[in-house]
Amino acid sequence: MKSAIMIAAVLASRPATKTPVRKRRFGLPTAECIVVATTAKWALINILSPFDVVFVEEAWQMGWADFMLLGQVAERFVLIGDPGQISPVVSVDVLRWETSPRPPHIAAPRVILDDPRQRPEKWQLPATRRLPHDAAALVRQFYDFDFGATAQPGERAILASPGGKSAADRVIDAMTHNSVTALTIPTPDEGPPMHHDAELAKQAAALVQRLLNRNARVRIGRKTLALEPEHIGMCGTHRVMNSELALALPRSLQGTVVVDTPERWQGLERPLMILVHPLSGVLRPTSFDLETGRLCVMASRHTAGAIILARP
Repeated sequence: MKSAIMIAAVLASRPATKTPVRKRRFGLPTAECIVVATTAKWALINILSPFDVVFVEEAWQMGWADFMLLGQVAERFVLIGDPGQISPVVSVDVLRWETSPRPPHIAAPRVILDDPRQRPEKWQLPATRRLPHDAAALVRQFYDFDFGATAQPGERAILASPGGKSAADRVIDAMTHNSVTALTIPTPDEGPPMHHDAELAKQAAALVQRLLNRNARVRIGRKTLALEPEHIGMCGTHRVMNSELALALPRSLQGTVVVDTPERWQGLERPLMILVHPLSGVLRPTSFDLETGRLCVMASRHTAGAIILARP
């Protein structure tokens, strides 16, 4: 379910400590209040008095059909989200709506922006807070508008004590000056492993262990702190590959180093991300493999460094 933030009024004049908090949907206050719920939850509630405004977070993940559930909640909406990332997940055939003026499966902001009868006000943030300076330049290729980074060149880095000359060590060393690095593993003559790549997963786990053994540190602005297992995330587009990644980790790190799909990582972040490229080992790419929003999410979860693993 998509997350939505419903705000009836800004309680700026009230001290936060005196504002009562209710966690059940029964008995919504009739006076000024702030209500937080999912879009699906609002379809189950009778609204006696509409709210003043609805703020929808991650709005580009919300299809038009889900947005229609909010019609009873308020007359004004602020849709907040990222147009370059994963579209709403749809599990049914959508051909019947191919010529529809308001397709129920298309992201609600896109439907509104494409409707000439609507005249929404549109704001664009000038910079990304999460990404390092050079990573913002990389991710910007996924968008049709320009933006910068709040981080200045050299402010973000993964630093490590001196190591060897292995490929893993060279990748780690490169993150001193580059927030995004890549490590490729040779493809066997008989072709790449299909669906799950145990060798690639072992290399990812070895990178995690090597970073910890080299006492890696995270530099963000003026702060430098030790890289801990909980600061590391791993991501593959298929669950079977993520299972390989999780199993390849030492038992002491399993569950601490979070491993999940781009869909589950969207909206989250870690200082360091280790990614399996969506096209690694893919012989016949499908629309799922080529969907750029998924790659955009994977490439934009880190605050200091990212390592991309792939077969050539």
